[in-house]
Amino acid sequence: MTRSRLRSTIAALSATLLASAALTLAAPATEAKAATTVRYAGADRYATSVEISKWSPWSGDTVFLASGTSFPDALAAGPVAAAEGAHLLLTTRDSVPASVMAELRRLGTSKVILVGDQNAIADTVNWQLYRELGVAVERIAGANRVQTSLALLDRLRETTPISEIWVVSGWNFPDALVAGSIAGRNGGGIILDWHGSSANDIEAWRQQTMPYYQGIPVRIAGSGASVSDYDQQIIAWSGASEVSRYAGSDRYETARVIHDAFTPWVDSSTMVLATGQNFPDALGGSVFAAIRDVPLYLTPTNCHDAIAAMLRGERDQRGIQTVIGLGGVPSLSERSLQLQGCPPPPPAPTQPVQPPPTTPQPPAGPAPSADVDCGDFATQAQAQAWFNYYYPQYGDIGRLDRDNDGRACESLP
Repeated sequence: MTRSRLRSTIAALSATLLASAALTLAAPATEAKAATTVRYAGADRYATSVEISKWSPWSGDTVFLASGTSFPDALAAGPVAAAEGAHLLLTTRDSVPASVMAELRRLGTSKVILVGDQNAIADTVNWQLYRELGVAVERIAGANRVQTSLALLDRLRETTPISEIWVVSGWNFPDALVAGSIAGRNGGGIILDWHGSSANDIEAWRQQTMPYYQGIPVRIAGSGASVSDYDQQIIAWSGASEVSRYAGSDRYETARVIHDAFTPWVDSSTMVLATGQNFPDALGGSVFAAIRDVPLYLTPTNCHDAIAAMLRGERDQRGIQTVIGLGGVPSLSERSLQLQGCPPPPPAPTQPVQPPPTTPQPPAGPAPSADVDCGDFATQAQAQAWFNYYYPQYGDIGRLDRDNDGRACESLP
């Protein structure tokens, strides 16, 4: 199926999918609570990839299967899967989880592409797929993550001219996730920036990747901490038609910078939100965002005032009415999904107001003197009060407690 036909398929099916999910399109939202939120989540990362897959408009004849315990292969496969109108699902190394097998059956899959070598996905998965589903199984793999990304680019070139190449960190996933959604939409591919620090390591990486840059615009996702300035120079020397970097102050701001450049508007009033702190639930997001032509943003798992405010600004500026969150609450908290900042801290506990201390007044009776005796008091209680008041200062000056038991004038009523 050609890309133009794939685009037509998206246009025809998007309205049905959105309606069935009760995603209401309305005027641009002005407050976080005004946007509809939907969560695609399963019991684990594998089931979450299934839930994302269920909202893809593709038939599922071809499915790319990548490791759910490591991010590079899945991220590099995302644009290729989008270009082929395929689904991207996750698996463990040694067997396909039951939830994923059920999705393969539901899709009527006829071909599965295993992404990565046997350290990522063992041959036992190949045999399981053939035994239980009878599907054709291929493998796309290189000796390392860079070579696997290049093998995926080779496959992409077989089906469509490569419009752009995104060079992304091979060490961390967030920038690559967003870049992959753009590449998948535009017919581009991904090359991982991953090599040792020696001159020989860098030169080997240059030699491997150089042929892919010839005459093609190259986009770099992230700051020099993700893809070094020196590697940017290497790419420029390797024959790329242009080299541009898209970076913000952090991974969340980088996503905004990328979308400002490549997603100036959206026509579905929808945005996708994934955690920027852990990759498993987010891996299927790049394919989903690419084929639905919607922007994919990142957020911390838990609340963050500044980032939530930035995302609300993006939502309002773009007229977003539906926010689709990827993953369960452990990956994406409800406050993050709602684009809400952190709740105010609880007020400090208030201490009860204590009345000012009062100076005890002398009890009724004579002034303290050795001449005082029990006959000066009408009751024992009066004598006791007088005794208790003056005793700390004068002692038993009036000899009111003759047996020293602490009771004064015990003979009085």
